Amino acid sequence: MSCDTPFFFSGLFLMAALLTDIKWRRIPNWITVPMLLGGIWYHVFHVGTVQGLYFATEGLIVGFCLLLLPFLLGGMGGGDVKLFAALGSWFGAQDIFQLFIYSALFGGCISIGIMLYRREWAGVQSVWGDLRCMIYKGLMPEGKSGRITFSYSIPTTMGFFLFGLVGRG
Repeated sequence: MSCDTPFFFSGLFLMAALLTDIKWRRIPNWITVPMLLGGIWYHVFHVGTVQGLYFATEGLIVGFCLLLLPFLLGGMGGGDVKLFAALGSWFGAQDIFQLFIYSALFGGCISIGIMLYRREWAGVQSVWGDLRCMIYKGLMPEGKSGRITFSYSIPTTMGFFLFGLVGRG
């Protein structure tokens, strides 16, 4: 596992986000904002002002955009989007995309597991229907709307540690 500074510090923030998301079902700004600023600060002072700012900002924007559509479709909360943006500020555009893939795979496995456990497959007629169900129903314990819900910080954390084990792009 990588023991570099960005991995260590972003991991600390990510663990705080995971705990608050599991306990209170939200990721507060007091975690994501310092995490995001810390990523920018790290790269500005360790890489150089212009290059560091560009690297961190590019990662931040890519991280934000990767989860924007699922957020707009109601599949996840704003804290998850901000968390991914903050992770992007630490790892840059290429690595945040790799982390996104790992997290999405874990999230998909959790969603399928929940669907199988709750027998949500009944009435779904095709693979595309299955995917539509995962996206539009949110598939995450039942929330206020009756949807099945889970904290997306769980697959994000799982993806983060796989990312650390496998290595970065």
